[in-house]
Amino acid sequence: MEASRATDASQDSAVLVAAAKCGDTHAFEELVFRYEHRALAVAIRITKNREDAEDVVQETFHKAFIHLHSFQQNSRFSTWLTRIVMNEAFMLLRRRRGILEVLPDNTDDNAESVLEAFADKSPSPEESCLRRERRNT
Repeated sequence: MEASRATDASQDSAVLVAAAKCGDTHAFEELVFRYEHRALAVAIRITKNREDAEDVVQETFHKAFIHLHSFQQNSRFSTWLTRIVMNEAFMLLRRRRGILEVLPDNTDDNAESVLEAFADKSPSPEESCLRRERRNT
């Protein structure tokens, strides 16, 4: 019984995909409605952040819509979509890997103290030059 439901859903999705490929936007909306929760769950598992996962899902459906014509239906639509979700989530993490946020150690929320923590305390080029000249004379 359960296997027949899965087969029916898969065949129904194939009909929706075919309709969406022909330009039926309502068919694509139905695909989004059916698979957005699954896509979000996969994205959350990978990114471990709901906001990032929501961005991943949005980008996933955008790419799926744009590249739907290339989906050859050799596999189920859900499999194809899940692969896009995973790729988008991993790309987001790769982009983020290079960005490091350094926050000051104090917990004071004063904007001035935050700016002070990040301010460059080294001497200006002019001051450095003057100091060097004084040492050399």
